[in-house]
Amino acid sequence: MPIHSLTWTIGSTDSTLRGSTPRTWNGVIDEVQGFSQALSQSEIQAIYTAASFGECRGQPALTSLAPNSGQRGQQKLSVAITGNFTNWVQGTTTADFGPGVTVASLTVNSATSATAVLNIDPAAVPAT
Repeated sequence: MPIHSLTWTIGSTDSTLRGSTPRTWNGVIDEVQGFSQALSQSEIQAIYTAASFGECRGQPALTSLAPNSGQRGQQKLSVAITGNFTNWVQGTTTADFGPGVTVASLTVNSATSATAVLNIDPAAVPAT
């Protein structure tokens, strides 16, 4: 019988479930996943490299903008941005603050922290 057609039970000591093949585990497994195909070396490395930003994580969300407002016509407003479960990367991450706000620069400080320098158009419509 091909191995891909066997049922694999993690942590089972019941031989009726595992047949003659020992499939027991005495430990803890976190972030278990099944894939429909064999993963390449680069795919495995990407999951390993992602560490705590890996496969089983929460939904990315902004947790803080400081300051959280600016004045129409304001130039070079530095805004500290903090997020949870984000994976920001310098050179690939972008930011959009809506119409009338231009991002002059964006510096990624870490996977969860960035600083944006904003220019707010004098005619920008306040957000509601």
